[in-house]
This record gives sequence, C-alpha cells and structure tokens, in this order.
Amino acid sequence: MQTCSGWSATSRLEGGGGVHAGIVVCPPGPGALDEQLRGVFAQLEEALGKTRLDKRSVVAQTIFLRDAADEQTCRRFCAELFGDAAPVTSYIWQPPCNGAALALEAWATTLPAERTAHTITIASDGLTLLYAGDLVPAGSSVYTQAQTGFSEMMSLLRGAGMGFDDVLRTWLYLGDIVGYEGERERYRVLNRSRAEFIENVAFGAPHLFLEEGVSVVYPASTGIGARGQSLVMNCIALSTSRSDVSAHALENPMQVAAHDYERRYGSMAPRFSRAMAVTVGDNLIVLVSGTASIERSATMHVGDVVKQTELTLNIIEALLSPANLAHHGAPDASVTLDSIIAARVYLKRIEDFAACRAVCEKRFANVPVVYVNADVCRPDLLVEIEAISITPISARQRAVINPDH
Repeated sequence: MQTCSGWSATSRLEGGGGVHAGIVVCPPGPGALDEQLRGVFAQLEEALGKTRLDKRSVVAQTIFLRDAADEQTCRRFCAELFGDAAPVTSYIWQPPCNGAALALEAWATTLPAERTAHTITIASDGLTLLYAGDLVPAGSSVYTQAQTGFSEMMSLLRGAGMGFDDVLRTWLYLGDIVGYEGERERYRVLNRSRAEFIENVAFGAPHLFLEEGVSVVYPASTGIGARGQSLVMNCIALSTSRSDVSAHALENPMQVAAHDYERRYGSMAPRFSRAMAVTVGDNLIVLVSGTASIERSATMHVGDVVKQTELTLNIIEALLSPANLAHHGAPDASVTLDSIIAARVYLKRIEDFAACRAVCEKRFANVPVVYVNADVCRPDLLVEIEAISITPISARQRAVINPDH
C-alpha cells in the first residue's frame, strides 16, 4: 500500500507480468470546476509517476460530479489530456461528500490494452479481462433502459469474443432509485428487468466453482442511486482457459441471499451475489458488492449512520472471513479488511460524512476511498459500501481452491 500526499491515495500492485494501480483523487473541499479539474489530473499524473506508470496506462476511470452540467467540460478535458489513449470513463452524478466539484477513481496497468469507446480489453498470459463502462441506455422507462443497457453490454462482450456468462460484476447507477415510476419503485422495476434479462444465463461457466447443492449464482453488483433520471451501467468480465483460475460466488453468513429476499422487497428479488472471489495464480481477488446495514433481510439501526456504518463493515468482514471463504470452496484463504485495496462509500445524507468517515478510517486506514452522496436502494438505509480486496495465497491453498484443476 502506498499513499500520496495532498488529494490522492494509491494502491500499487505487481503481478501477471505488469504493474497496476488504483488511485482516488478528490480536492479537499468546494471550488471552481476548471481549477479543480486541472488539479485532480495533475495529482493523478503525480501519483502515477510514483508507481512507475503514466497517463497512457490509465484504462478505466469513474468521475463523480457535483453538477451534471459539468460533464461535457470534463469530457473535453479528458479527450485533450489522453488523446488516442483515452480510458473508458463513466460520469456519475453523485456529488463528492466534501463539496468538491468532482472526485476521480482511476485504474491503471502496464499491460497492453485494446481500447474502444466503451471497453478496455486486457489479454495476457491466457487470461482476458474486459471492462465495459459509460453505458447510458436510452428508454422511456427504467425497464426499457435496463433492457437496452444489458443488450448493449452483451453486444460489447460478443465483440471481444466473450459471453454474458463471463460477467463477474456489474454497477447500476439509477437516478431517483427510491422514487416511483407509476405505482412501482424504480429500483424494483430495475430488478425485474435485470432478472428477466439474465434468466437463462449460466454465470461463471466454465471456471466457476459451485458449492454442493448450488446450481445458480449471479455476479457481484452495486445498484445505487444517482441524481437525475438516467441509468448508467458498467461491468467487469473474465474469460480464461487457465487451470489456476476459478471464481466463487460468495454469500454472507449474516444475510439472506439477495436473490432469496421475500416478496415484500419486490416481486423480482435482486439477482446478485454478495461478492465474487476469483483466484488468479498466486492471488485471491474479492469483488465485494454494494453492502449495507441489513441483517438477514431487515434494515438495522434506522436513523443512526455510525451504527449502520459499523454494521456494514462488520458484514463485509464476515463476508471476507476465512470461515465464510471455506464454506464457499476457498479454505485457508486469509482475507481481512486490511486486504482491501480500494473502496467506495455512498452516503444518503452529506451531513453524515464526518461521522461515517471516522468509522471507516479506523477500520481500513490508508485505503483509497471515495465518499459520494447518493440514495441507497431502501429509504431507511443511510450508507452503502463496496470494496476490492487482493490477498496472496500459497501453493497449498491454490490446490484446495481449484480442486478440479
């Protein structure tokens, strides 16, 4: 872990024949867009330089905006800065909690990447990783927007020689997520559209490890609110024939699986796993879904952001625990909150920022974290947290995690 002074924090990793970095940059407070935009990318280039990378190594970015009207200015700036090496950049109307004009989460690698307007494909050593982003589907309703977006995602995957069953994780940023479209909550409409689209998709084949008695799993996901009415969609997909790669869909011992929620939470339950754990050679990577203060299926600590944040982190800790990983086919893997290399914290109320951040900083210090203002999928939830962890594993652990390989 490496931290940078000033506005940025960086996680630097080596593996797979390359150097990789996750970098979060946010100005310290309110300011004019032009000044802060230049400052953010100056800080990004400084942080990249300290990790032996440069701006051409950036493959994916998410820019969180205080004002949606600033998007076109940011797009023009990035086009001029990156030129023909432009990363896939998603613009999300979720204001930074400290009042800054924007916050940036960027991912960079020295591995060669094939770039299109909406995808980055990295093929190396028998493994193909695809990131698709900045999908803003048209449609007159949440249902049609989601159907269109998933169809566009499928087309992009096919263009890279992959299928929808290779998807490991999705992000669904939904404007007015707790609002209504007619008589139905917009989030429930989104869940219905997703459930119908992926009904016959066998996720994770052929590298998915299935527990005994489990026949259906889903990707990890974050479904989170944004301002406005649009839907923005991103995903990560993985394809490989390597024998040392396997995927494990994780559920949480403290929660009912989201896809088993009772009907009072919607006629179509959310189709996602609490996390997706992937073994790649000597590393175990865990993509933690958006997680909130829910035990079994009920919201806990209504109105108390400190207790909700503490419980959310406890739930993530339980998800990553050796016992839970062993239950899902990955015994002896030692993962803790200290293994987290990047996180996002979505806060319903900006006034809760200081209290929430104090809890998070006690639990995972020096981790690149972006804090943004966004509605969570239930009106009584005040905070949602997602994360990525990477942990080295031993040869013996690999043999047990990949028993069929």
